Amino acid sequence: MTYRHKGDYDKAIADYNKAIELDPNYASAYNSRAYTYNRMGEYDKAIADANRAIELDPDFANPYSMRGAAYSGKGEYDRAIADCSKAIELDPSYDRAYYNRAFAYSEKGEVTKAIGDLEKCIELSTDPEIVEMAQELLKELGK
Repeated sequence: MTYRHKGDYDKAIADYNKAIELDPNYASAYNSRAYTYNRMGEYDKAIADANRAIELDPDFANPYSMRGAAYSGKGEYDRAIADCSKAIELDPSYDRAYYNRAFAYSEKGEVTKAIGDLEKCIELSTDPEIVEMAQELLKELGK
């Protein structure tokens, strides 16, 4: 289990910094650091890292979803939806992108779209944490 999964975000950031130092073109390290910054509420840093990951690998779906989550954290739901939609276009089986887009839709009051994405997320996901998050948001939306 990584530091990120244990909630030790400072150590996780230090590990990602080292990975980036060793290979400044490692898109996955930027994406993972973006995820960690999102968890810390450091949305501008998450966006910067997602941007770098996208610059390095424009066909990598994950950083679009990470950037979308950061935009949601900042209340920029249209930008979040656009990024998550791009992630889904690149990888239609990417469960977290459906969840992140559903969250943005729910915050905009677009409940029908949010429910559709949450149901798709649950259908695709093998990650119990994501399934639980999706089920909780469905309950909040009255489904």
